[in-house]
Amino acid sequence: MSFYEINFSALHQVNPAFASTLPLEDTPLHYEVFMDENSIESLNLVHTTLFKPLYDTAPSLAFAEQTASFEVFQEYPYFYFFGLGNGVLLKYLLSNSHLKRIVVIEPDPQIAYIVLHMIDFSQEIRDGRLVILGQEQLDFPSIAPLFKELEVQRYVKLYYLHVMTPFYEAFQELIHKSNHLFIETIHHTIALAGNDTTDALIGLKHHMTNLPCIPHTPPLFDLIKKVGTTDVAVLVSTGPSLAKQLPLLKKIAPYVRIFAVDASLPILIQQGIKPDVVTSIERVAITSRFFEETPKEAMKGIITVLSSLQHAEVIDSVQGHDVIISLRPLGYMRVTGPKEWGYIGIGMSAANMAYELIYHSHFKTCILIGQDLAYGKDGKSHASGHVFGENDVKQSAVDGWTVAYGGEGKVKTTAIWNMFRGFFEKDIAEAKARMETINATEGGARIFGAIELPFEKALSLHVKKKSAKTPLKLSHVSPKEITTITQNVMHTVASIEEYLRTTQHEVETLFLKVAQTCDALAAKHEVSNEAIHVLLEAIEGIRAKSKEEIFDKVIWHIAQSMMLVQEITIAPIEVRYAPDEASRRQKMVDLLHTYKGWLFSLAGCIDAIVKTMDYGNNRALIHTVHEIDVWHDNTQIDTITCKNMQAQNGRVFDADMRGILYDVPDEYLGQNMLFKDAKTGEILPEAFVRVIDRTDEQYNKLRFRASLEAPIDTAKITDLYCPNAIGFLATEENLNDKEFVRYIKALMVDFPKCTFKALYLNSKTPSLVSAKFETDSLEMVLLFDIWDIFKHVEVYMSNYERSYFNDIENTIVQYLRTNSTDVMCIGLGLNQQKTSLREHENKNPQYFGNFFDHLEALGFSNEDSEKYGHTFHEIYYKKASEYYDVDIDFNLNETVSRAYVYWNLKLGLKNHQFFKNNIKFVRQMLKFMIHE
Repeated sequence: MSFYEINFSALHQVNPAFASTLPLEDTPLHYEVFMDENSIESLNLVHTTLFKPLYDTAPSLAFAEQTASFEVFQEYPYFYFFGLGNGVLLKYLLSNSHLKRIVVIEPDPQIAYIVLHMIDFSQEIRDGRLVILGQEQLDFPSIAPLFKELEVQRYVKLYYLHVMTPFYEAFQELIHKSNHLFIETIHHTIALAGNDTTDALIGLKHHMTNLPCIPHTPPLFDLIKKVGTTDVAVLVSTGPSLAKQLPLLKKIAPYVRIFAVDASLPILIQQGIKPDVVTSIERVAITSRFFEETPKEAMKGIITVLSSLQHAEVIDSVQGHDVIISLRPLGYMRVTGPKEWGYIGIGMSAANMAYELIYHSHFKTCILIGQDLAYGKDGKSHASGHVFGENDVKQSAVDGWTVAYGGEGKVKTTAIWNMFRGFFEKDIAEAKARMETINATEGGARIFGAIELPFEKALSLHVKKKSAKTPLKLSHVSPKEITTITQNVMHTVASIEEYLRTTQHEVETLFLKVAQTCDALAAKHEVSNEAIHVLLEAIEGIRAKSKEEIFDKVIWHIAQSMMLVQEITIAPIEVRYAPDEASRRQKMVDLLHTYKGWLFSLAGCIDAIVKTMDYGNNRALIHTVHEIDVWHDNTQIDTITCKNMQAQNGRVFDADMRGILYDVPDEYLGQNMLFKDAKTGEILPEAFVRVIDRTDEQYNKLRFRASLEAPIDTAKITDLYCPNAIGFLATEENLNDKEFVRYIKALMVDFPKCTFKALYLNSKTPSLVSAKFETDSLEMVLLFDIWDIFKHVEVYMSNYERSYFNDIENTIVQYLRTNSTDVMCIGLGLNQQKTSLREHENKNPQYFGNFFDHLEALGFSNEDSEKYGHTFHEIYYKKASEYYDVDIDFNLNETVSRAYVYWNLKLGLKNHQFFKNNIKFVRQMLKFMIHE
């Protein structure tokens, strides 16, 4: 067989779509082939119409230059090319055993046709080491599978689209499109890993809490077998366009299966439309409102499909009705089960989940309505009647744009909606062989792959009104089966917890050894290459555990949002070019230092998983224990209501992963307490409810958070005022931020007449502050509640832009900006130390445009613009400087970080009324933004 025959056979097996675009044997080619005898490196093609060669210079010289330039990439496992060229460089690179895959976009099938005649790529194509894509395959469903594995994701920082030769620059627009698509897919893939380990732990906690309930609900398979009695399923979401489709939906309701997301349930019921199936997937307790605000009698006959990772309040809100608690195909659910209930919800939204359910139920047609995935023309985010309002999602400066429904123009959307759309497009591409998907939303964003038809047209084409659909009646498993399934699940959970504890010990032990060696290296002590190599091999042993099921599906699934960032940092070091002994040692040292943090994070994640599973097992009692009696000696002193987490005498904190924490009244401090189920008198386990010691480091944080949730006493806020005092939150994260500490130190020098205060929640903080600032002039303020901020500072300096993991910092900022009349919150803007005011204003036209749209309402006039300038910063600060008689040395090229802090402080400290006026001004600007 010729090279082409075996290459075509391999290509047809793995990518028949591209194989079908290759020319037939007798098709005239618009390329002329030139090659020296027996020298494949000299292969060149010349376009017979454009008279442009594939290689401008001798191909053999180009090959020599390319191989030399790729020498530094010899340990790279993945490459991305635009264009096959003559194929010689690709064959050379593929001879390297380190290389796992090359992805090539070839815009001209005729070039591929010629190259596949000349070089044997058949084995590489079959093994997936060479992936060739045509321009017709430049879409998300085709590209996304390339990045689904961790092994690929960890190398995304090395992504670069190499243009094979200058010949391909004629395809500039396609190159940009390809590059944009790859980058967008990478962002989507990384986002799927999650951005918050705590969020993943909460999902695990809820799953463990709900495990005992699952076998008491009908299996998902029973619904899948019974629901598909019509040809058409209508999936109802809650986009702003939904209202116009409801009259037609009501008419056709008896003849189609209606699948609704939880948010659309109250809207449908209000319109007299009863969905057959409602899906819900969110972890948060507030989701329960969709069910609580739906009349209980209206829920009769509706099948509600929940996810096991949902909050107990959501589970409770649909009790007494037909409910299925399903499993998502997440790692920890796969290993804990119960597998008999099946898996649904690989997508990110309730609508994605409903679509999967429709597909698996073997409907012929799925019609989408209300699936806008974009803001409406009037700026609304949701349909009229939405429980949280039509503007539940506020427009933001970081929102993007996407192709509008119908293909004409663009619509504004969010990153989250784009992610949901990505799942739809992937699922639609996979489902199209068996199920037709029609997008009848008639608004919002285009969902590529779905057929766009008006709702009325879609119904007339696909819905037959011969007979009405039948009611759904699901079956439960027998009590004996429930007992067996529950025992099996609990046995599996116990085995998993044992594995986790063993692995945690291994990781912690290795971390200590690595930390000691890193400390020795930092101290310039002698550490041999062999000693470092032994530790790196041990780390590889831990990494190899990723192939073990529990490590992969439990540990990594939970830890990936934190660990993937570190993996992406480690990967470039691993493949760094190290041609000599010195660079090889440096590479080993850098790897060891980086893996020190990796091991620390991994050990912490495993510890959190163990504690969460233990707590979740006990927290399952929340389904049966509604009230808790608190006993001291033989006397009942209090009652805790589990639903609202309130006590009659003491105080209750419900801390995720820490159980129900009871803050005892002062007269019982330090005395033994007993917690009992108020109904049965059974003593409850400590992992479920316990006393929180007031010396616990978390106590202050929990108490402070509780004060943020208390009703606002505006009179009390007004009475608390401490002029000339500047405070900042002294968290470990802020104190370890060198730029933050440096900035505060500079402020202390530049504003010597002010008192600077470090606000803290942790008893260890004062010593850390003393070490970081090396001064006793900072006043330490322990925060008991939000009133301590109002009482002790006039200006709160925030590092919220960089305090990624400190929700307290972000909550304080939001609280002050919403409620304060005297305490001004100023962000240091350390992420914008190189951004000028001019650049900042140009990048945020919507926000600053509000100023000019509402000049008079904000206290300015057109004359101010003529007098001071034509930008917000010129008008605002020049006028303030003149009014308050303060020289602020105005310059639009000043950085955001410097200007906002120093100008506001100079103005406000000279005349404190400026702070009050500025607070009102910013609040008014934001108010106009929301109304717009």
